[in-house]
Amino acid sequence: MVWAGITSLSRSELVPILNEALCVHRYGEELLMGHVVPFGYWVGENFILMQDNSRPHVTQCVYQFIDTVGIEVKVWPSCSPDLNPIIA
Repeated sequence: MVWAGITSLSRSELVPILNEALCVHRYGEELLMGHVVPFGYWVGENFILMQDNSRPHVTQCVYQFIDTVGIEVKVWPSCSPDLNPIIA
């Protein structure tokens, strides 16, 4: 599995998720702290995080962290076909 960030003007590096399942703590420490926050600050004040509704993404501790660092999250309903940024 890999993680990547995209915008209309740029993209992040691909981040491989190896060896273990992506749990809440791994998502927070490795992806949010290591990649999402720096990418968001680089994009600027118009940065909105779009993620699906997988379990590591929607836990209370992840939302608390996202609120702490000041990242806006796009709210998507479960099973939404609108998650594909290529089509949208």
